[in-house]
Amino acid sequence: AAFFGTWRAWAFPREEVWGGRYHPNATWNFEKRLSDGGAPERPIIVADQRGGAAVVWSQGEDGGSRIVVSRFEPDAGWVGPVWIGQSELSLDGGRLESPSVASDGVGNLFVTWQETWYDHSRAWMGRYVVDAGWNAPTPFDTEDSGTVILDSTPFAAASASGQAVVLWSRGISGSGIPYRIWARRFSPDVGWSDAGPVFEGDGGDEAAPAAAIDGFGNVVAVWRRAVGGFGTTWSARFAVDGGWSAPAPLQT
Repeated sequence: AAFFGTWRAWAFPREEVWGGRYHPNATWNFEKRLSDGGAPERPIIVADQRGGAAVVWSQGEDGGSRIVVSRFEPDAGWVGPVWIGQSELSLDGGRLESPSVASDGVGNLFVTWQETWYDHSRAWMGRYVVDAGWNAPTPFDTEDSGTVILDSTPFAAASASGQAVVLWSRGISGSGIPYRIWARRFSPDVGWSDAGPVFEGDGGDEAAPAAAIDGFGNVVAVWRRAVGGFGTTWSARFAVDGGWSAPAPLQT
């Protein structure tokens, strides 16, 4: 089976993002510089069942920042890069950073990132649909963007049937309420669900979510909760016919 890799390489006067594919019959091939300037950071990669892949990274620019994607198509090689999110600091935009990407297995992509100001932040989503292209990026929080603070990178997961879920840790500035894991789910038939917390009860701050989703839309989520000065791992399950279960610690 083939696999893909992405890395950063120094080329004076800046770093570059590269991608490549390894195939048992051809060793490494399709190595290519994917970035086109700026200051790229934190490239991440996802592959799909048809032999495609996508690399996503954040890229600083003079006066702003971008979320950038380059896709690998089995019959065309590397395509892009494409800017799916752009922020102009001169227009009061925040810094775009911490992307996450998931593929449904047939080439459709879900990309999340956060936009951060000095005192608040917001989660965003961009979606790529095969034969249709990129949808316009949309924010994931409906509350006043001046009050929301994200504590960790949004996380996206998808299944081969096109189901997807995005989780992020968020709090309200000055509220004294602990950070909680929030989620939105996607179904090809219905679209996106409303945003809401996985758990609203007492407890420490929650951060660093991750998840897996099956072909029916059921989700298993894990995250870190700060309890008594220590971090413990917690989990909850979403069932299509029952909603979110009560969270439980995985460490005792």
